[in-house]
Amino acid sequence: QFLLLAPAIVPGLAVTLGIQVFFLRYGLSGTLPGVVLVQLVPTIPYVTLVLGSAYANFDTTYEEQARTLGAGPLRTFWHVTLPILRPSLVVATFFAFLISWSEFILTLLIGGGTVKTLPLLLFASIGRSDLNLAAALPVLSVLPPLLPVLGPALPPTDGRRPAVGA
Repeated sequence: QFLLLAPAIVPGLAVTLGIQVFFLRYGLSGTLPGVVLVQLVPTIPYVTLVLGSAYANFDTTYEEQARTLGAGPLRTFWHVTLPILRPSLVVATFFAFLISWSEFILTLLIGGGTVKTLPLLLFASIGRSDLNLAAALPVLSVLPPLLPVLGPALPPTDGRRPAVGA
């Protein structure tokens, strides 16, 4: 379990420099697949902890009941397992997005300046002399992580009433 949490414990720059040597050797530095792979490194500990706790509390009797009633493996997964694990999957996805959104150094060093992500463009624009742009960029950098949080809080648009607080 320590090796799984190591990317969260070891300083990011040390991890990045070690990964960069590996990625240079295998031709992944400066490529989109290299940036995607390096974005997985800091997110894996958090996603594993969230999904591991979801699976630890998962009751397999629901799957057994579905199979007893004639559901196949795919139907059992789609209609029983996935709905039960959906909240944990949403939380894990949200954590992965937030962590990946804040990984400026990993993307800059592994992408080599050729792979441009939105956080890289926002950080590059901050150094310009336009004060209006410098004031607007912090708002733009906060909006993408904020949308998944505020999205479920919005009222439904199809005329239904929300279930909570109704």
